[in-house]
Amino acid sequence: YELNPSEVIRQLYDDSFFIEQLKIDKDKIGLFLLYCDDEIKTKVLLEEKSNFEIMDFLVKTSEKFNKNN
Repeated sequence: YELNPSEVIRQLYDDSFFIEQLKIDKDKIGLFLLYCDDEIKTKVLLEEKSNFEIMDFLVKTSEKFNKNN
């Protein structure tokens, strides 16, 4: 079966990454991950992206998320 990006990203990074690196409030991490689901497909995220590209995606997505929340 296919995982959502939020499930994959959650397994790769712990709370401190979201809080310290992405400036996401702890109580909004789940909401941010759901936001990521709308931004990219898991297959694209994992198969076509390097670690650096995943990190870049998360940083850019967190900036958009933080502006709206």
